Amino acid sequence: MRLLNLTSLILAASIGTSAVADERALQFLEDRHTHGLLHQVGPKAEGTPPALGRADCTAVRALSRQQKNHARTVGRMFERSGIHIDTILTSQWCQAFATAQLLELRPVTEEPTLNASDDDLAPQTDAVLDLLDGIRAKETALLVTHGANIKALTGLDTAPGEVVIVRLRPGSEAEVRGQFLIE
Repeated sequence: MRLLNLTSLILAASIGTSAVADERALQFLEDRHTHGLLHQVGPKAEGTPPALGRADCTAVRALSRQQKNHARTVGRMFERSGIHIDTILTSQWCQAFATAQLLELRPVTEEPTLNASDDDLAPQTDAVLDLLDGIRAKETALLVTHGANIKALTGLDTAPGEVVIVRLRPGSEAEVRGQFLIE
């Protein structure tokens, strides 16, 4: 399994206390082969949901008003930064899908390799890295997924709504370029 190299720069910031640091972290997305990993907003779900269908989301996994506002704030922050996101890929799970839609940056595409899993994450992690390898050098993707998946990819524990920026050049190790949390 390939893991991301954590020896590079890591920025941690909060928009309330250091908007400049957030903007600097976002600027890494202008680099080729660089993408964002967004930890879905909402509380950690226990176990695998009985079905991935979003018809159950309103009763079981719906986001609260505060969580919806958090997702919209993240989307506005990306919009204000001027960074163009070419593709938004999301887990099919309710909270991740809702988070991706509430960003209001562009249409979202479901990506099953971003779903949470109680199984060994090594094959899934390799599939996500292969997915990122396949994105054209000049395109920037934002992947909306779950904390366990981000930890498997980067080794970092993230909070709901936290963004980790990674650079993954074909044929080389991936590296964490920055991270930030808007509260």
